[in-house]
Amino acid sequence: MDFIVNPKHRHYGGESKNFWVIDNGGFSDANLYSRIVESEVLITDLDESIAQSPARIIAQTHSLRKFPGTLEYWCWVAKYLFKYLGGDSNIESSAWKEYVSKFLRTPEERRSAGEYFTTDIVSKILYPGVRDFYCVLPESMKKSCVTRNIEEVALQFTRPLGINSVVAEAFYKSTIVELMIKAAPWRKRYLLIGDSSEDEEALDVLRSIKKKGFIDFVLSIWVCKSPDDANKEFDISIGRNYSGLVEIIKNRRSIESRL
Repeated sequence: MDFIVNPKHRHYGGESKNFWVIDNGGFSDANLYSRIVESEVLITDLDESIAQSPARIIAQTHSLRKFPGTLEYWCWVAKYLFKYLGGDSNIESSAWKEYVSKFLRTPEERRSAGEYFTTDIVSKILYPGVRDFYCVLPESMKKSCVTRNIEEVALQFTRPLGINSVVAEAFYKSTIVELMIKAAPWRKRYLLIGDSSEDEEALDVLRSIKKKGFIDFVLSIWVCKSPDDANKEFDISIGRNYSGLVEIIKNRRSIESRL
């Protein structure tokens, strides 16, 4: 693993945020720039890929919304807390799926969850550099968010970023990705951004389809807490700060404009 952008600090709202870009796939900054801007389809996760986890915030603020903590809610908390303390670190997907089925069943419950994420809250929990990143992407790129979260919440984040479509409650992301490719076989160049095992499975599907010759390339970007958490299976790893990617794109465009 090599740094394309070495760790740097930048101030956001009075806070100093670290950002960096790690290459796992033999990319230079010029090659990475080309792959990003040549991508026809971007597929991104939501929770902990472009923002702090809205799903976790929804569960934690359950009793602060219109629905007080019932016995059913506290049983759900105890069940998954016990599993987590027991060493099961892969419970978030099943915990969230059960939360949706139990507590986000009605239009009122879903609307309440979505309305919790005001413009101010969304701005606070979006990762630094995310807005700038989506602003510098080509307008022609189709941008999709495939997420386990509910649509009412996802739209609060995707609309400000200009993301074209949302596939919500996507608990089988690899299947969704395969269907997306079949639905638009003329699109050949893909960019995948994620942070979870479901995103790893989606990448496996994309690479398998590429091997069969149905798509030309897939560029994969892993979002993680620190360089120690970089994923060697993904082409690129970044921190929870997109400023390094923005820096690469802007620098390369500046160079091209002078040629």
